[in-house]
Amino acid sequence: MYIQDFFRLVRWKNLVIVGLTQMCAVVSFLHWPIQDILSQYHLYVFVFSTICITAAGYIINDYLDVNIDQINKPQNVIIGSTITRKSAIKLHVGLTFLGFVLALLISPWLLMVEILTAIVLVKYSSSFKRQFLIGNSIVAILCGLILPILYLWNNLLSVKLLLVYAVFSIWITLIREIIKDMEDIKGDRMEDCRTLPIVLGMKLTKNIIYILLIGLVLSSISFFTFSSYFNFYNHQLEFYYSLYGVILIELPLLFTIYKLKHAVITKDYGYISTLLKWVMLAGILSMIFFRF
Repeated sequence: MYIQDFFRLVRWKNLVIVGLTQMCAVVSFLHWPIQDILSQYHLYVFVFSTICITAAGYIINDYLDVNIDQINKPQNVIIGSTITRKSAIKLHVGLTFLGFVLALLISPWLLMVEILTAIVLVKYSSSFKRQFLIGNSIVAILCGLILPILYLWNNLLSVKLLLVYAVFSIWITLIREIIKDMEDIKGDRMEDCRTLPIVLGMKLTKNIIYILLIGLVLSSISFFTFSSYFNFYNHQLEFYYSLYGVILIELPLLFTIYKLKHAVITKDYGYISTLLKWVMLAGILSMIFFRF
């Protein structure tokens, strides 16, 4: 097993986004001196616990999806080639156990959340992802959960802001998951999955995504425009915050709508999926404005 294949297997870029999301939220929503925040070793334990459970979820998903991936993305199949199926299961179990141990060091409540998450991820990979809209919704909710669970680490964090950004994460992840289903429709159909594009067809699925994207654009515009009135951040930053939102979130989302309209082949949907990941990252980094 090569170390680079392990990092590919656990989607290291996505894990970086998970860790960055939680660290950015704490630094932005907890108005302690930076040095005091960064000296909290329990915070790193908390974040690493989340990363371990997420990585384990990616492994079990690939383990159970080998047949589909060999059709959709044969060049990206790792399990069964450079990493044996037995090794993959050991990695999954090891990372899950490590995540549980780290969670217990923080709180029994966090341990319960991590256990439930791990169970749901296994069930998602084995069953839920093949069912109509259920798999998409579960991934979106789990992605959004990354932020609210920070309250278990420190209850001084702004619940309102955690929930606002959680809703943003859920919304854009749901859109991205449906796009990925459109990208992977060939392999999913051969495995009798009942994803949105298979059940409703590509045209109707596109129309649903248009509605979700337009709703996300309008909601984010409203938030960027009116958040200063709720004293979420320094009023002097209102112009810069709004400009950030327009350039890095609103315009890319509108461009996504344009690209979706002209999307035909698998490569087109892969491009849109990547674009939405960058928009999500931009949304996460916008938390920094609330630090000031």
